[in-house]
Formats: sequence, structure tokens, C-alpha cells
Amino acid sequence: MKKFKIGEEEKLIDVAKFLISNSNKDKNIISMSGDLGAGKTALSKKIASALKIKSEITSPTFTIIKEYTTQDKTFKHLYHFDVYRIKDTSELDNIGFFEYLYKDNSLCLIEWGDKIRDLLPDEKTIDVKIEIEGNVRNIEIGGI
Repeated sequence: MKKFKIGEEEKLIDVAKFLISNSNKDKNIISMSGDLGAGKTALSKKIASALKIKSEITSPTFTIIKEYTTQDKTFKHLYHFDVYRIKDTSELDNIGFFEYLYKDNSLCLIEWGDKIRDLLPDEKTIDVKIEIEGNVRNIEIGGI
């Protein structure tokens, strides 16, 4: 398990680069958990930036998924999910969620991943837990 203590949001880029460097075609799911406002979307933005995505990154709270094309050599696509509003796994089936997890050259970011963690393949998933303590984000990364 790797731990980070981040005081400034700009330092999340270090976490993003660490996550990308520990991801590959066989380990391409990043499941993020943390309270509302903990920094899941902020970290997603830094990951997108590190992958050289030019589009504005926002949380797909109502659309469940947003797709991006990257300028990265390893990952050509970023699939950004927000499963906070998912009530039933049939909703995931309806958007082809499980197929996205196995697409070639892709990285899947899942906000509120703890809500569906038992559905994610352990061998492909990196777990990121973000907690806020005062002005500091404590980030624990498992599955690496």
C-alpha cells in the first residue's frame, strides 16, 4: 500500500503520475472512494492532464460515463465513471459498463468505486481511498 499526504491540490499531479505509472493493459481500473468533496474529481482532472487530455474534465454524475481520447502512448482512451447514483447493476449493464473495463488501450476511472467494488475484477483494479483531515488529503493506494 502506498500513502500520500497532499496539502495543496496542485500536488495531486504526483498521485496522478504514480497511478498512471502503476497502470497498464492488465491493471487499467482505478476505483476511487472518499466523502463528497474529498477530491475524486480533482484527482481525475490531474490524471486526465497527465494523459494530455485537452478537454475540460467534469464529474459524469448524471451521465454516469464520459469518454476522452488521450495523447498517451499506453492509454488511448480514458473512460471516466461516476457511479454515485447507481441503484441497481442493471443500470451498469445498460451502458455497457463491464465491456469498458476490458477495452484495449484504455484506462477506467471510477468515482465512488466503493459502491460497486465487489463487481470489479481484483486483478485489474487499483483502489484509491481519499480522506480529508483539515487541509490535508490522506490518500491510500492499494492493489499495486
